[in-house]
Amino acid sequence: MQGSYIGRVVTAVIVGVILGVGTTFVALSRKTAGLEERTTAQKETISVLEKRLQNLESELRRKPSGSHEATSTPIQEDLSLDANYLIEIVKDKQATHVKVSFGELAHQCFTDEDLEAFKRNRIPERIAQDLRKNNRFLSVVLAVKALPPVERQELLEAASKTAKPTWAELNRIDVEGQTEAGHIAEKMIASRIVDLVSELCRLSAEDIKKLYQ
Repeated sequence: MQGSYIGRVVTAVIVGVILGVGTTFVALSRKTAGLEERTTAQKETISVLEKRLQNLESELRRKPSGSHEATSTPIQEDLSLDANYLIEIVKDKQATHVKVSFGELAHQCFTDEDLEAFKRNRIPERIAQDLRKNNRFLSVVLAVKALPPVERQELLEAASKTAKPTWAELNRIDVEGQTEAGHIAEKMIASRIVDLVSELCRLSAEDIKKLYQ
């Protein structure tokens, strides 16, 4: 009887061990499968990233170092620009360099002190220097040069007169107008741009195109 009992106990222990090992094996198998799935997903992700990196490197090789894509091919003039766009260029430079005047206090308008600083810093000349390197401006110059002489002169005169009226002319303080100092500054900008256009128009079309950046 005792031997039979001991046999059953041993058998139970062995079965328990086997079951425990089996359970552990199943759990380990599941964990291993999960790790394999994650590893596979990670490999796929790495593969995608490597392909993107290769594509980016290929694009960078095609672009000259330190330059924009637009300059990697010969620059062409923008023939869509009309000669009358010259007026818009003048207004844009005026808006950039002459602050809006909406009140009589110093911080609300373009003052005499602002005008002195404007002259001292040679703003009109700096604008002209920048425009010489501006391809859109050079395209407008080509369009102006192509106009019949009478039309060209009329356009240049209109451009030189482009400026907001003074508050005195408006008979009110309004952002649609300017202080006397602001009006003078705007006229100086318009005059310098027109002088530059006239100067460049004396060149041949081919020489103007050589100025493109």
